[in-house]
Amino acid sequence: MLTFKKQLKLSLIEVLSNITGLNEPEIEIPSDAHKGDYSTNIALKIAGRLGKNPMELANEILKRVQ
Repeated sequence: MLTFKKQLKLSLIEVLSNITGLNEPEIEIPSDAHKGDYSTNIALKIAGRLGKNPMELANEILKRVQ
């Protein structure tokens, strides 16, 4: 059985490969619980390469993962 983190990572891999061609997002557990259960900085890492605003890219990724 897949853990939630593994399921989330698989979803992100699918979305990111469709958007960017990248397939290895880093997923972390934030030290501050108010920042959520899991986080990734992939939008910041690739936004410049794609010529996109990081926040807009993060929202695009979020919509596709949900």
